[in-house]
Amino acid sequence: MNQNRYLSAIFILILVSVLYWSYTNVRPEIRNLNGDSIGVLGHRGMSRSYHYPGNSLPSILEALRIGAIGCELDVQLTKDGSLVAYHHKELDQYTNFKGSVRDHGVGELMDCHYKGDHPEKVSLVLVDRLFDILGKDNEYIFSFDCKFSIEDERERVAYYVEFIDAVGKLVNKHGMNNRIFIEADHVDFHRLLKEREISVRQFITGQGVEKGLTIASELGLFGIGVGSRISKKEVERAHGLGLRVMTWTPTNALSNARAVRKNPDYIQTADVAHLVRLLGRGPE
Repeated sequence: MNQNRYLSAIFILILVSVLYWSYTNVRPEIRNLNGDSIGVLGHRGMSRSYHYPGNSLPSILEALRIGAIGCELDVQLTKDGSLVAYHHKELDQYTNFKGSVRDHGVGELMDCHYKGDHPEKVSLVLVDRLFDILGKDNEYIFSFDCKFSIEDERERVAYYVEFIDAVGKLVNKHGMNNRIFIEADHVDFHRLLKEREISVRQFITGQGVEKGLTIASELGLFGIGVGSRISKKEVERAHGLGLRVMTWTPTNALSNARAVRKNPDYIQTADVAHLVRLLGRGPE
């Protein structure tokens, strides 16, 4: 009797393992607005799955090296109107600097680096320098998760204009037409950016699916950005409106596989290596 139970348990374990492997390693049929292909973006580069901080140059370059078509970056505006990749509101906890990115100019931030036991000193990334390193011939996509720092509401429009000017300079200098995605939950910012007719692709975020679809349709945006809890039917509804869907937060093989089966157009993932393998998009 005990032997039969043991054999049954082994059989169930093998069956579960086979089903899991198949689910997380066999690419399903994909139907979306991106040529039936899902674009893999590294979430802050390699996110937490690497021995360098997210948004750092080594993390970004590693995600690109192993096959991502680009990366999501958290971008903030410096005191002198440039864009730096950094996620948090304050610098104090994670770097050797104090205050916010907005408190410092580019020259100062050259000496700002992440705390922690890293193989080498890791400085904050100036987006302009990142694009210089990659060169004008690259075809990577970068999705800017815009982190706004507005102290006085009366300065909101001026701040938006300065942020948009910084984006426009990057597009023009580096030939990034339609290869910079803009993620923002501020509707007025999207409206101003749309009026400027800069060659970027705009995604409304932070509004949920229904409200996001309404805003994106009314403003003529490229799509919506949402967490991977969006349902497959909601993705289909967005596609029916001609809107792309970009999702984020998959952190492992299982959540990658779940996200893929909803047919979004782009996925920001913390497990770049697995998603690249699943979609068959590794480096040549």
